[in-house]
Amino acid sequence: MQSPGIVLAEPRLLPDAPAASRIDYFRSRLTHQQTLEWLREIKSSGRKVVGIFGAEALAPIILACGAVPLRLFGVAGDERASRRKLPRDTCPLAASFFAAAETLAPEGLLDAVVVSATCDWRRKLADVVSGVTTVFMLESPLERDPASIERELRDFARQVAAMTDLPVTVRNLRSASEKFGVAETAFVSLLCVRKLPGSSFSGAEGFVVGESFMRDDISVWAELCSSLAQSIAQSAEADKTCGDDSAPRILLTGSPPACEHGSPIQLIEQAGGRVVCDDSHSRLSWLYSKNLSERGNRGRFASPAFRWAATCFCSLIGTQSEDNLIRAIADFSVDGVVVHIYRTCARLQMKTPGFLRRLKEKGIASLVLETEGDPNETSRLLVRIEPFIEMLVAAKRRRT
Repeated sequence: MQSPGIVLAEPRLLPDAPAASRIDYFRSRLTHQQTLEWLREIKSSGRKVVGIFGAEALAPIILACGAVPLRLFGVAGDERASRRKLPRDTCPLAASFFAAAETLAPEGLLDAVVVSATCDWRRKLADVVSGVTTVFMLESPLERDPASIERELRDFARQVAAMTDLPVTVRNLRSASEKFGVAETAFVSLLCVRKLPGSSFSGAEGFVVGESFMRDDISVWAELCSSLAQSIAQSAEADKTCGDDSAPRILLTGSPPACEHGSPIQLIEQAGGRVVCDDSHSRLSWLYSKNLSERGNRGRFASPAFRWAATCFCSLIGTQSEDNLIRAIADFSVDGVVVHIYRTCARLQMKTPGFLRRLKEKGIASLVLETEGDPNETSRLLVRIEPFIEMLVAAKRRRT
């Protein structure tokens, strides 16, 4: 049965629809107009909407309080007006989040946002966004005592519950966590089929699927993500030549690409590479931290606390992120690693050299792309990417 307040893409795409049609569903969830229609339907049912930036692990708490979590990153139709209100060197991710909040809140389609303070930009962002909507500000979960994280999440749950008049109980939090866990499992299935040598599924398509998470009812998204993974696996098994095995296999990490700009993933694949794995929003933790939704039975908020501490919006920041990436290089048969960094992100710039040394010790080729999130950078980036891909192609030929 359709959940109250949820609008499905029209027409709804059933699990037995062709894989290409299912990709169209995920792509449609990234459109500004589709987001507006969905949110209007939610608001007409009386439910609250909480925007998320870098804190999607908190979605089960939002769901348990009867509200709807929304990925705000990248949903605004036009950022130019909002960008004029921000410093010129604002992080593109923060600018995108602010633009979305400023667009949706005045229309009554956004009741609050939650921001995790994992960097200075997010702290600054919280101050700016507080001028257009309610802000729930949480400290970074990284390198903190689990008990202090749980206490903060209990306070956060009380704040959201006060807004929705639906307090968190053991039962509704467990139900919400299970719902989120199903989506997590579906996405992990999609990650795993990207390991297959015969898969024709592109990195750009995989990125679209990931970015559309929390842009529709989570159960609908999970159902179609799972069926997409099954379809790709079946196609790869039936026709082992459908994928281009000569293309270098690339892992992308660092700053998540802004989907409204020329994505590094698209440019890598345009240059002849194949992005078989990207760690946007640290989602490799979903693959390598097994049963995140079932961890921590000692308390009501232990499971969301464990999940939150295991993930971070920008890859390479979390304590387990580097180890997950090194493991993925082997599991996905990666030929080269591309680290994408926004020039305004000092934290990633400081973190990257150590990671590059680890890659060099293991004989893994790497490329660092520093960008400003500007679509006019395409030519400059291709000048860097194309020689890197050519080098990897030559190396593959020598090995074979």
